[in-house]
Amino acid sequence: MAKTRNDDGATGIVEGAINSKNNDLFKNGYTSRYGAESPGEFFAEAFHDVYANGNKARKASIATVQEYEKRQKTLTTKKFFRKKRGLWRRFKNWLKM
Repeated sequence: MAKTRNDDGATGIVEGAINSKNNDLFKNGYTSRYGAESPGEFFAEAFHDVYANGNKARKASIATVQEYEKRQKTLTTKKFFRKKRGLWRRFKNWLKM
């Protein structure tokens, strides 16, 4: 992924990431002012909100964490089956999923 430059000339935003400064994430109550500063902070606040507050967390935070966990499980499964392992070991691990 290519990094782009911010309005102030600093690099760091990955192409395709949430442009949190131009969205109304804070105004709509999805995050704090600090979380609206960058996509990374928004993501970190979502995780903190879910793991600290559980079911009482913001709906946007819960959805963000669920989507992340779903994608991580898919990536982990792909990487696991790409490895060269014996048939018995792969079958045994497949049963654990």
